[in-house]
Amino acid sequence: MTINNEHKKLNFLSEREQNQACLNSAEHEKNQGRKVLNVPNLRFPEFQGEWITYKIKDVLSIGNGRDYKHLSNGEIPVFGTGGYMTSVDKCLYDGETTFIGRKGSINKPFYYNGKFWTVDTLFYTHSFNGITPKFTYCLFQTINWLKYNEASGVPSLSKDTIEKIKIMIPGLEEQNKIAKLMFALDERISTQNKIIDKLQSLIKGIMAELQKQGVDKGTWKKVFLSDVLTERNERNTDLFQVFSVSVSQGVVNQVDYLGRSFAAKDTSKYNVVHYGDLVYTKSPTGSFPYGIVKQSLNLENVAVSPLYGVYKPKSLAVGAYLHEYFMSEINTHNYLHPLIQKGAKNTINITNQRFLENSVLLPINTNELLLISKMLRSLNDKLKYLQGILQKYQKQKQYLLRQMFI
Repeated sequence: MTINNEHKKLNFLSEREQNQACLNSAEHEKNQGRKVLNVPNLRFPEFQGEWITYKIKDVLSIGNGRDYKHLSNGEIPVFGTGGYMTSVDKCLYDGETTFIGRKGSINKPFYYNGKFWTVDTLFYTHSFNGITPKFTYCLFQTINWLKYNEASGVPSLSKDTIEKIKIMIPGLEEQNKIAKLMFALDERISTQNKIIDKLQSLIKGIMAELQKQGVDKGTWKKVFLSDVLTERNERNTDLFQVFSVSVSQGVVNQVDYLGRSFAAKDTSKYNVVHYGDLVYTKSPTGSFPYGIVKQSLNLENVAVSPLYGVYKPKSLAVGAYLHEYFMSEINTHNYLHPLIQKGAKNTINITNQRFLENSVLLPINTNELLLISKMLRSLNDKLKYLQGILQKYQKQKQYLLRQMFI
């Protein structure tokens, strides 16, 4: 129950909070007849004057990481470009810092405060002069570090290159206020991620427990999809509207979702999808490397790419359960991995019939299947809602990073 209500404690930055940050915009100063140079588009109203240009080396120092293998185990974290690695008994530095990759993930700075050790693939900032550690982290997120990449293979940065990068900064008081706002938003994003993680764990736990109980009681059994799904094999001779399939939205109108149609001029050979049918995309999508499986909830018949597989379920309850089953990245991977052959260019080679040749655990009783499907759909709708809130926070942060910095 806590999961369902916890998100209510979070609010987006209010319109008042956002407006407060943008009253002294460059456009405003132009309207006052003043020459405008180095000021951000959005600014807190109490601050005026131009930001000053420096090289990074003028306001802070870049520290090099070192090998840690001579150290003993301890409680001080060791960081690399991928994040936390292990813990040792001595620190390289103690205080606030922003890490920036020397090799590998050079475009993902991250903030830390405390004792740490870092390996030689990760730089850290220290000895700040006229710039605060937290503002440094915010500012570093606005820099396109890949622009300064010095290698043709694995992305790399040098200390010399970083030190010569020009940045613009305001006074310390303005730095502190900007950093406070951005860190508050980061905290909201972190909290929202934790809420989502809890709900995802709950869904996985419920599924695992239901399956375990079903197997123990003999009310669930492994069923080949070929026993509960039939390939539709209906061509779009009636020229129904062309739809796309997305991870978050399912089977959706291509124009509404993507802004325009990507269909061929002749769609008569596209596959028809009826209400309740399952569609398998057979193409990598986000965290689903073998494609996604979605049930169509469109009341009217629609058409999808001829590359997709379309299947009629034995019942709407079966289709609803499988839709929720394949919402899980793990379930989708475990089901499809034994069936897939990867091509030379990492393409997915699987026929529509081959898709049906693996099995899943299903309740024998149709009513139980329907009840479970409804419950899973409710939980996944909740998950989608929470993920939507997270996306709004993330977009808000990116907007502020673009507008409040130069």
